[in-house]
Amino acid sequence: MPKLSDQVKPIASEQEYLDRVFNLEFNLTAGHNLDPKPLSEVAKKIYEYFQNVKNKTPKTLRDLKKADRLSGYSESELIDGLAELVKAQKINSDGNNSYSLPGW
Repeated sequence: MPKLSDQVKPIASEQEYLDRVFNLEFNLTAGHNLDPKPLSEVAKKIYEYFQNVKNKTPKTLRDLKKADRLSGYSESELIDGLAELVKAQKINSDGNNSYSLPGW
C-alpha cells in the first residue's frame, strides 16, 4: 500500500503551524489579532495605483485594466487583488463594482 503522507502538500510551514496552534490553544490575549497575511504582489500594485492616482473618484475594474502599471495582470488577478484589499480594509467597495480609498 502506498504511503499517502509523502504525497500530501503541507498547508503551512512547521513554524507557522506551531505558532497558530499556540495562539489558538494558549495565547488568550491574542484573540483575533493574528498577524495579517501579507498582501500579494497584484494587491500591492493596485493599492499603489489608488494612492498615486490624481483623480480621487471611485475606480472600477475597467479603470484598473486601463492603468499602465496594472496592464500585465489578467482580469481575474485584478479581481482577486481587489477582494484581498477589501478584506484587509485597505480600500472600500462602493457598490456598482467601484472602489475607493477610505480617505476619499
